[in-house]
Amino acid sequence: MATPHQIETALSQVHDQSSFISHLLMDALGWPVTAGSTSIEDISYGWTLEELDALGLSPKLVSGRISQLQPMSDRQPWGIFLLEFKDPQILTNGHGMNGALRELLRGLVPSRRRRSTQATWQADNLLFICSHSYTSFRFARFRTPSGRLEQAHLATFGWDPDEPARTACEFNLPALAWPDESVAPEEWSRKWERAFDVESVTADSTPSTSVSSRLCRKASERVVLVSVQATFTTTPNCCSIGCCS
Repeated sequence: MATPHQIETALSQVHDQSSFISHLLMDALGWPVTAGSTSIEDISYGWTLEELDALGLSPKLVSGRISQLQPMSDRQPWGIFLLEFKDPQILTNGHGMNGALRELLRGLVPSRRRRSTQATWQADNLLFICSHSYTSFRFARFRTPSGRLEQAHLATFGWDPDEPARTACEFNLPALAWPDESVAPEEWSRKWERAFDVESVTADSTPSTSVSSRLCRKASERVVLVSVQATFTTTPNCCSIGCCS
């Protein structure tokens, strides 16, 4: 597993698709991406308008780009998605990002209306990597403690050129390291969930550690829980990647 310093060094070299794959996914997280992969197309399934429509999702959702990362293990309990936003402000204010993720959640979880051939995941086992130009990043997942989508909360962490990645390197990203083959899927799920656990981030940032109290406060501020309202409908004419402010 990479150290926080090694993770921070790796992130400083990310600036395009190739470096995202080699430095963030492979070097920082240790994900077993196929050797020689240099583009998102090499490691993912791009979604067509027809596939989005089959899931009941708005075609406007792809005004940026959405890709599903190919499973890297038969044991993998997580569905991993990359959302590339055109507007950098979406990652800053969160409004457009949250709407897009809520719409995706609705389409990706099991439904009696969905064809049996369409892949679905439990809401808690969806990992979203949101980016603008591979310089700004937000990692996100939904929490459904009651098992009900209408009571789901969105947890995120991230960084950008104006926001240092130190907290993410110290607390969040290490939990997303690829697990050993001996780790059961249930434990894998719990391990990755800890990347978004604001309580553990705060608890680990005590005066007895080498991390300053300022970093502790920063960690608490950056692991954000956003309450999802009781309805999953999006604001009219504002559901696409890159169109919301």
